[in-house]
Amino acid sequence: MATSIYAKPIKAKTILKFTLPTVLMMVFMSLYTVVDGIVVANCVGSDALSAINIVYPFTLVFMAVGLMFSTGSNAIIAKKMGEGKQEEANRLMSGVAITATVISVIIAVLFTIFAEPMYMMFGSNEKILPYCIDYGSVMIPYGFVMCWQMLNQSYLVTADKPHIMLVFSILSGCTNIVLDILFMAV
Repeated sequence: MATSIYAKPIKAKTILKFTLPTVLMMVFMSLYTVVDGIVVANCVGSDALSAINIVYPFTLVFMAVGLMFSTGSNAIIAKKMGEGKQEEANRLMSGVAITATVISVIIAVLFTIFAEPMYMMFGSNEKILPYCIDYGSVMIPYGFVMCWQMLNQSYLVTADKPHIMLVFSILSGCTNIVLDILFMAV
């Protein structure tokens, strides 16, 4: 059985092992939005791009929920794992994931119910609103997935497997590019 990361001394190589994949994940996540913008602007038009810029902050709320819960719980989970209390760490992680998911679903329901007035408040107009509704109707119901991505990024680093989320982020980014082109250009 491999030695737990929590039993090893902290060295620069170990810190790089954890920070480099996390930084690369953030770069790939940023590229998702850039690619969306380029494809939408070139294939659908500037009104659709405006709609993305209006709806996107709402999707960031889901990421913020995931980041808030993962950051808050990760230190406690890592402490439990370091103490050899894996079962407690697992229960805590499961409870946090369930709580974050429930909160994300509640937020998605509220965003869906109040979509039109919120988009108008964020700068939409009658011309852009249909694009906002279209884009939001795809993004908002799946906000819990964005929340899970943030949770799992932190939890997999804590579990000594930061490379798994890096691979997932790269695959997600490539899938995003292909689907953008397929659904908008083709």
